[in-house]
Amino acid sequence: MGKKIDSHVQNSRTIIKNFKKSEEDGNTCALDLTTWKIDEKRGPSKIGIIYGYFNKETELFLSSKYETPIGNVVKRIKEFESNNTIELLTASEILDIKRYLAMLMVREPSLIEKTVAKTIIAKELGIKPTPSEFVKLLEQTTLVDTFFDNHYPVIVFNKTNTSFISSIKGFYVWKSIFNDLNWWFPVTPTLAIHFVDKGVFEQLYKHNNGAEIVEDIVVIEHNNKMIESAMNDGNKYVFSNKSEELERLIKKYSPSPS
Repeated sequence: MGKKIDSHVQNSRTIIKNFKKSEEDGNTCALDLTTWKIDEKRGPSKIGIIYGYFNKETELFLSSKYETPIGNVVKRIKEFESNNTIELLTASEILDIKRYLAMLMVREPSLIEKTVAKTIIAKELGIKPTPSEFVKLLEQTTLVDTFFDNHYPVIVFNKTNTSFISSIKGFYVWKSIFNDLNWWFPVTPTLAIHFVDKGVFEQLYKHNNGAEIVEDIVVIEHNNKMIESAMNDGNKYVFSNKSEELERLIKKYSPSPS
């Protein structure tokens, strides 16, 4: 068995660190959803972690197979933003996004409990797979194809003064009028990947693989859905690079706004 270490349960440090306050200050602004207080000195290594959740071997597996590849994709997307250009993602890059999103779903803590509870053999034998064992099962499934077949990644550039937020979960899912699931995945305060079904890709994005948000209300609507998803899943934190949007969320969602 591998050595126990602090583990990011779902969203990885690879993504979380992109929401740092500045190049000089690597901390994020993190909103604690249990106290409804903002911590402006919460580093990426202290968001969404559980000691010993994954063993060291699994951490290396997740890093090499999922986190490093998505980090490389985000690095390229950030170059698009810096150069004010948009290019087609390669088939390999699109697959890396699909795999990372699928792994975020598999890493959800409640999924293991739900899966074990519904498996008769596991219940009878008293078997409870560890998170380290469970996440590796993704490699043996067709979940990536099942969820993302006939879906398209759209790179969304946030041109407003309102930052995207993210969460421990890292994404939210919504169902379109075409009855397909779509994924909203913020990767920096100003960039998101919207993985959409064919109908949304044709009607909303007109077959464009890039889009700009120029109205704050659109960012606000996405942030509202992000925090609602995080609250429903019992996430402790949502976070961003600035506190202003988190303060708005406190006023809207806190049971006792301060």
